[in-house]
Amino acid sequence: TEPQNWGHGADLLLYAEVGSVLFSPSLSAGPSATAQKSTLTLDPPWSIVFKGESVTLTCSTSHPPGRRFTWYRNNKVFRSTEINSLKIKYAQENDAGRYQCQASVFSPSDPVQLTISNDWLILQVPYYGVFEGDPLCLRCYGWKGARVSRIRYYRDGADVTPSHVNSELSIKQARTRDSGKYHCTGSMKTGIMLTKVNSPTVSISVQALNLLPHPNSLPEPAPQTSSHTPNTCPSPEPPPTPKLPPRASTLNLLPHPTPLPQP
Repeated sequence: TEPQNWGHGADLLLYAEVGSVLFSPSLSAGPSATAQKSTLTLDPPWSIVFKGESVTLTCSTSHPPGRRFTWYRNNKVFRSTEINSLKIKYAQENDAGRYQCQASVFSPSDPVQLTISNDWLILQVPYYGVFEGDPLCLRCYGWKGARVSRIRYYRDGADVTPSHVNSELSIKQARTRDSGKYHCTGSMKTGIMLTKVNSPTVSISVQALNLLPHPNSLPEPAPQTSSHTPNTCPSPEPPPTPKLPPRASTLNLLPHPTPLPQP
C-alpha cells in the first residue's frame, strides 16, 4: 500500500538544542504495556531534515492493529487514516512538531519531535532512543545533498573524528560516555572558493541498560538493542531532483535561502 501524502513536509528533531535521543518504546514500559503500545517510526530514520525533503511516518503494533490509525501533532488529533503510513512531501516549517500515532485500541506511541532546518549544514542523528550496546550513527549532511568536504566531528568541543572520515560517524556499540553535545564542520563550495561551515549542536544521550550482574558470574550477555534500532548506518538517500552529473556543484542548482558566510 502506498503511503498517504500529507502536508508540505517536515523534519526530524531529537529532544534538545537540535535533538536528543531519550525515548524507546521497547524499553520504556513493562511487557504487557509494551505489547499494547503503538510504535511510530520514521524513514529516513533521522531527527532532522532539510526544508523540502520528504519523510514517511509508519505506525506499527505487536499484534494486528485493525484498520484505523489516529495521528497526533503537538498533542492534538490532525488526521485519521485506514493505512498505517503517512508521507510528508516537501517539508515546510509548519510541519514541525511533536508527533504520535495510535493504532485502533492500542495506546498512543511515544512522541517523536520533528523539525525542519534551513541551515547549510546539519548533523543528522537518530530519532529513536539509543541504549548501551546499540549502534549509533551520525551523518554530516549538506543542504539538500550538496557536497561537503573536510568533515570533522566534535563532542563537547573535542574533536572525535575517526582516522578514515566520511559523511557518517558510526559507533558500533554506544556507551554512556558517548553522550554529549555533537556538531560537525565541513567545507562547501561556492564558485571557486571553499567555505567552512558549522552545523548546529545536537545533544545525544545514550541510556544505561542497568542490567544486574548474575551472582554466579555468568558470561556477559550480548548487547541488547531497541526494537527498531538498525544494525548499520542507513544508506544515504539520493539528493532530490534534479540529479546532477558527477562532481557538479549542487549549490548552483539547489539554492539556499541565504548565502554562505564568506571565509
